[in-house]
Amino acid sequence: MSGRTAPAGQSPSILVTLPMLMLICWGTDDAWIAAEYARESAPRTPGTRLRLIGGAGRLVQEDAPARPTEALLRFLLDDAAAVGL
Repeated sequence: MSGRTAPAGQSPSILVTLPMLMLICWGTDDAWIAAEYARESAPRTPGTRLRLIGGAGRLVQEDAPARPTEALLRFLLDDAAAVGL
């Protein structure tokens, strides 16, 4: 595993306290914080969906702009369907 596994001074459990649905788009080639951090953190945070973006690094939206946009649209449409919109 390359990179750090958690931001300095933060526990992966810090996100557990956020009372909202969340989409995390994470580059598999992130050299600063390894994708393993996202894999470990997402299941511990209720309402979180993780989308790993293969071949993207730290700046997912620049490395593969269409893929996080697609993931966000699917996330929003799924949530809209879940509440009957």
